[in-house]
Amino acid sequence: MEENGFKFQPATVIILTLVFGWLSYVIGKDQLAMQKTDFGGLAFFLVPIGVSFLLLILPMAFKMLTGIPAIKLTADELVDNVFGVSIDWENVQHVEISGTRRPYLSIDLKDKDKFYAGIYNPAKRLFLRLLFTISPGDVSIALEFVSGNNEAILAMTQVYWNRFYGRSE
Repeated sequence: MEENGFKFQPATVIILTLVFGWLSYVIGKDQLAMQKTDFGGLAFFLVPIGVSFLLLILPMAFKMLTGIPAIKLTADELVDNVFGVSIDWENVQHVEISGTRRPYLSIDLKDKDKFYAGIYNPAKRLFLRLLFTISPGDVSIALEFVSGNNEAILAMTQVYWNRFYGRSE
């Protein structure tokens, strides 16, 4: 592990990739066999599964295989490779761990519009806006996808955030 990065949790990413890949295969195989069937009701369930697989799970699997860390901390920003966004330290107001069963690194921002303006893909921006409205904090990183101790991740994040403002702990 790099000094300033946390790797993806291999077991979680591999299991999710296999489950979503298997679901896509099973559903796709059945749909190809019944091409003349109306997909109206079934499409309601297929679209979210396919979209989540293509936008979230598959990119995480490729990043994990190529050695890209799930979270990378630099002097200027926190790079979240789980969702593929970066957060400038100057825009961070508060960082904490939220949730017990499914912990998140919850980040409160000073200016949400500035954060979303940095996401150039409009579909991804809309997806993340919807996702982050139901998650704790303005931006949340699911720590189940990140390898390492959650408190250590929080501590190192706070150290980099404090360094940006010239504070030492």
